[in-house]
Amino acid sequence: MTSRTLIVCGALVLGAALYFGRNGYRSAALTLEIGLESFIATWIVGLFWFARYYEVQIPTATGLLGLGLGLNSCFKILNDVVVERFARSYQTAWNHASSAGFIAVLAIWIWGLRKRAAARVSEPELRTAKVYQTLIPQVNRRLVELNEQLSQLWHTELPRP
Repeated sequence: MTSRTLIVCGALVLGAALYFGRNGYRSAALTLEIGLESFIATWIVGLFWFARYYEVQIPTATGLLGLGLGLNSCFKILNDVVVERFARSYQTAWNHASSAGFIAVLAIWIWGLRKRAAARVSEPELRTAKVYQTLIPQVNRRLVELNEQLSQLWHTELPRP
């Protein structure tokens, strides 16, 4: 299933990039940005789709951040298409619409991050005293060997006990 999904998504992104880039080098930067944003949006939709398919629970904050990133990519694609086609006639109005879209994405991100995330710290599991009694001499021996190797490397004298 994964390979088929990736092939379909890759074909859609390639098709969109070829369709919107048919004017040649005149709009190469816009074509590259459309391709990049199409890839980002497709990737995010794919991640959400796989998470739903495999019943992975996505925290609300993570879902809203992903939604905002996907919508931001879609707004950028729409912005590039409109700028490429109708740059002179709708430039001022579209700048306002593009800014409003970005503010909407920012509002989604802020809403997703409005609560603090609880830090989970697990209690360390200590070993028995017998384990430490056998482990500490081995660690000390390895530290002495390392100290000798470093002393030979730097040509220094070993400290006298």
